[in-house]
Amino acid sequence: MRATLTKLFLAAALVASACAEKDVTAPPAPRIDPFKSPTSADTITITGTAEYNSTVRITGGAKEVSVTADPFTATFRAEVPLNKPAAPEISLKNQLSATATDAAGNTSEATAFEVVFGPEPGKPAKITFDLDGKAASGTINAGDEVKYKYSLTDAYGAKSPNPVEVLPSAPGALVFDDGVSGNGFILGMTKVGSFTIAARATGVPADANLSKTVTVEVQPALGKRFIDMQLTLSRMATGDSTSAIAVVKDLYGNEITPTTGQLTLACDPQGGQPASACAVNGTTITVTKSGVYKITATFNDGTNPAAPATQYVFVEDVPDVTPPTCDKPVVVYPSATGAKVPLNGRIVVQLPMFDAGGLAQATLYAVFGNNPACVQTSRTLQLAGVTNPTPAPEVSITVPGCAYPLDSISLFAVVTDRAGNMGFSPANNDLSVIGTQLGQNGYTATTFGYANNQNGGSLDLAFDPNTQVAYVVSSNWDSISVVLSDRTRTVLRDATGQTYQANNNTNNNGLMGIAVDGTGGLLVSAYSSSTPTGNDLNYISTSLPVDPKVLASYTYTNGPGRLVYDQRPGVVCVARTSFNSNFNCYEFNTSTQTLGAKIFTNDIAAPGNPQLAGLAIGEKDSNGYYTLWMLVQVNVNTCAVYTTTATFTANTAPAPVALALSPAVTGTCNDIVGLPSGDVAVAVTGNNSGEVVRVTKGTGATTPLVTGLTDPTGLDFAGGFLYVIDRNNRQILQVTAPVGAPF
Repeated sequence: MRATLTKLFLAAALVASACAEKDVTAPPAPRIDPFKSPTSADTITITGTAEYNSTVRITGGAKEVSVTADPFTATFRAEVPLNKPAAPEISLKNQLSATATDAAGNTSEATAFEVVFGPEPGKPAKITFDLDGKAASGTINAGDEVKYKYSLTDAYGAKSPNPVEVLPSAPGALVFDDGVSGNGFILGMTKVGSFTIAARATGVPADANLSKTVTVEVQPALGKRFIDMQLTLSRMATGDSTSAIAVVKDLYGNEITPTTGQLTLACDPQGGQPASACAVNGTTITVTKSGVYKITATFNDGTNPAAPATQYVFVEDVPDVTPPTCDKPVVVYPSATGAKVPLNGRIVVQLPMFDAGGLAQATLYAVFGNNPACVQTSRTLQLAGVTNPTPAPEVSITVPGCAYPLDSISLFAVVTDRAGNMGFSPANNDLSVIGTQLGQNGYTATTFGYANNQNGGSLDLAFDPNTQVAYVVSSNWDSISVVLSDRTRTVLRDATGQTYQANNNTNNNGLMGIAVDGTGGLLVSAYSSSTPTGNDLNYISTSLPVDPKVLASYTYTNGPGRLVYDQRPGVVCVARTSFNSNFNCYEFNTSTQTLGAKIFTNDIAAPGNPQLAGLAIGEKDSNGYYTLWMLVQVNVNTCAVYTTTATFTANTAPAPVALALSPAVTGTCNDIVGLPSGDVAVAVTGNNSGEVVRVTKGTGATTPLVTGLTDPTGLDFAGGFLYVIDRNNRQILQVTAPVGAPF
């Protein structure tokens, strides 16, 4: 047994000795596959084979790289970053070395190989392009052949195989070139001007900077010249002058600008007329006798053959058809530019005039307020055939009664000559009529017109922008005044010629409010505090019925007062005259001329039961509802403005909210009107004076628009303007907003 165990231990020892023998055999050196060199890539891909599962190390590049050979195919792939050259060198040799190390740590011999980092041979790197021959200076004559030469090389100076494309900007130019020969030429550059010729390498990115552009100035062609001659008159009267227009061109049609002495004109009388009958002064020709004349233009630049052109003109005794001329009238009195002239004041001007055939008459016209209905004329000057009166004669006019304060004055003259031809001078607009500037903060107020003298004065107005007509009503039993844009005025009459009054004046009613419905029809409120009938909201259509149509009736203790109509929601609101300050709003159908039901079945009372002076419909809010504005007389000397949003669908509306006006508006509250911005304008009368102020939505800030009025009682906004009626002087003002700051 002991002998057996001993044999077993010896056998085990021999086996252990055999398993512990170490691998010391190095693997073969790696084999490198072919690769591209030189290369412009920052990193090169190296492939090859090495011992199965061995580690392949590649050194000598910008960074050492290790990869493992495939355990089945023995192939490997490595991305090796390359060293780059330092300026100014463009290439650098990377000396690389690859070894393989097996699992036992045995490393093979190194495989050395070289990779050049730098531009690839044949790849375009530089382009040259230069004009040659006649074009080398950059200037050619029209039609000249434009030669050029070029080269396209790689970074090493060797010729690149990429073709070169040449592109001239001149229209119609043709390029003759194969793109690789290094030279070519261009034909067809015949238009005078500055043009470019671009050369670029093809087959490269647009941003490769392989293009070059040169400029070529093309001048008129040498050789034959041509003249296009044209006279301003081909048929003239004796004593007339004409200008000869001679255009010189080269054989390609390019115009040539002559210098002094190069272009001459000659006039040759035909048929025995004396040479003195035709005079030449520069490019102007004057003929004094009838007949046929030969006009010759000659161009000679001293280099090319002279170019002549001829035209014949027939001159006969024909009537004078040329109107006289008159310069802008010169204001002598008042002397200051922009001076103001009082009503019935005098204006004196000089009229500089001329007519070769003799002047006959001249008259000065003055238009006031740019309105043809207000024109004043001077006495007519008798000029007795003088051609150029020196000094210029003077005429005068007097400012007429139709002129309004602040009117602009346009002065111009109408002049006739002895042949009856009429000429007009330019207008002189330096003067205006004296008046107090009523507009404030950049707003201007001019007089649109005057209403008829009404008992008790004018109360409210409505302006129709479609017809440019203002309608004015009075509170004291009178008719509706019509003020036209030509400054005339009349009263509104029915189909029988009778004037409209409140229910034909049978109930001693006053007219309180008026509005235009957008179709030309009028909404009018009539009220009497002493009679139970005739307190109505009326409608007068454009067909002018005999009696106004009654839309709604009220009790005389709470009759209709001010009203407002807004066609955006199609709603009319009527203020009630009792001290509880109620008002009603209705839908109004313009086609059927009927009211819908009251939008507010419960009248809305302004807080405190003050007097309601006016209503306005403003802009929509964020929910699409319109804002109602109320002007309220809180006490004898204080005005308040309330707002509430009306849906125009609900039975009731929210309680009105007062704006805190800053500064406060004091005096008698008269009227309120909505502005396009969402603000409102308010008319108020103080102590013997009045004004119109703007109330800003949301903040309640007040800004004067018009001041210095006597008693502004009514407002309307239409056609981009604010209209104000000043009761004591019956004046209707048109207020214009400053540029860039609309209403």
